[in-house]
Amino acid sequence: MKKRVFSLVTLFVIFLSITSCQKKDDLLYSTVGSIDKVTILDIEPMGDNYTWMVLGRNDDDHDKTKLYYCTIASNALSTKSKRCESKITYNDIEYCNDTLWICGNNMKLHYSLDTGRNISVGGDTTFDFSYFDAYPLEKTDLKKLYVKDGKPFYAIGSKDLLDGNFYCYNNGKNVFKSSQKGFGLNDMVIYNTNEAYVAGYGSIFHVSENGATQKMEDIGDENFTGITINSTCLLTCSYSGTIYRCDLGSEKWKKMTSRGKKLLHIASNSKGNVVVVGETKDILLSTDYGENWTTVKYKEGNKISCLKVINDDFFIGTEKGTIIKLTHDNVVLNND
Repeated sequence: MKKRVFSLVTLFVIFLSITSCQKKDDLLYSTVGSIDKVTILDIEPMGDNYTWMVLGRNDDDHDKTKLYYCTIASNALSTKSKRCESKITYNDIEYCNDTLWICGNNMKLHYSLDTGRNISVGGDTTFDFSYFDAYPLEKTDLKKLYVKDGKPFYAIGSKDLLDGNFYCYNNGKNVFKSSQKGFGLNDMVIYNTNEAYVAGYGSIFHVSENGATQKMEDIGDENFTGITINSTCLLTCSYSGTIYRCDLGSEKWKKMTSRGKKLLHIASNSKGNVVVVGETKDILLSTDYGENWTTVKYKEGNKISCLKVINDDFFIGTEKGTIIKLTHDNVVLNND
């Protein structure tokens, strides 16, 4: 009897030790605010912590996009003002030097000098994309834009999974220089202000020398849906559910984890935290620059449509117009 009691006590102590060492799998959600009847596509800070531009797709008419000017107070949307509604499908917004740049389908590149109240074509030196009308193979739906020194510098676009183009500023001329890639392009990150890494359907390529050099990375056979960069490494996710990592300065990509999930978005901050989301109810977290990963259940219900890091804080936008700040019991996902 004593031996049985001792065994039960021992097992109970072991159980407590194991459970006390396990991490909790609860994400903490702080709703910043919501915008009715839109799917959040992008969130862009306007140079401070208190004003954002938010891009959304109209739920009633998916061919329309809306642009909102929002102010933030006490970690919540204080005001939200619809600046414009367009039949143009916009995909990305960038703010630089008091100018808001917006790119979208059919080679649309627009700008605003008054936080979206008035949208114009081109820029202070007009980008005349009618040039591409004579070259239909060079025209795509612009997905991502990088603005440098107040002017569009790099952009990526796609027509479908097998047809994408990379664009770079053309040495002072008012049009982009285009490179056909033969595969769809999904995401882009910038390194050292004038280099880019682009993730696409089947591969990743590295752009340097202001676009003059474009080199394929030694990685392939995946639909690379997202890519991010921090002070230590590059990280990319794939639709198959695999995450890869490459140290900065290296050309060797390493498979870090494969979760069999449909991953779409990846983001990292300067603290070594990385968040990956996709089409399932799982969120993947890392606190050590992508070396180790934890799967956390996403419990908010609304499908995630975008992922953004603003001043080291992680935010998600949903298909129901909600913007949520992420924190975790055991993972510091902010800069507090």
